[in-house]
Amino acid sequence: MQTNHAPAAQPLYSPTQKHIKTPLFVSPQTTPPPDAGSGKTTPPPYPQVPLKDLKTANRLWVQPNPAKEQVTISIPPFIAEKQTLLHLYNTQGKLTEQIPVAPGEFALTLPTQHLPNGVYFLSLMADGIRVANAKLVIQH
Repeated sequence: MQTNHAPAAQPLYSPTQKHIKTPLFVSPQTTPPPDAGSGKTTPPPYPQVPLKDLKTANRLWVQPNPAKEQVTISIPPFIAEKQTLLHLYNTQGKLTEQIPVAPGEFALTLPTQHLPNGVYFLSLMADGIRVANAKLVIQH
């Protein structure tokens, strides 16, 4: 009897011992190294801010809250470089006030004695985009 042995099938992919290190994320601002395996990248041209700090940096600080006669609103520094508008909305979504904020102004005082008691929403707009917001409570 003659057996016909077929050659063993070759695997389509053979794992290699060489592992290539690559960064998990390469942003458009980073440049991969020429050897593409060291994992080193050039630093991005913008400051690195942890997410938890970015959330607090992008916030309007309103004091005192609840307010009686006036309220002081602190503008985030990176937003204060532009001409912005502060919008004040009531709970029905009606625009109650629109206050221009000049570039370089980091805080403004808003009189509240003319506003009825209730909850209001502050929205800071730059170039038509809402960049920060806060809730304001008026309690005379």
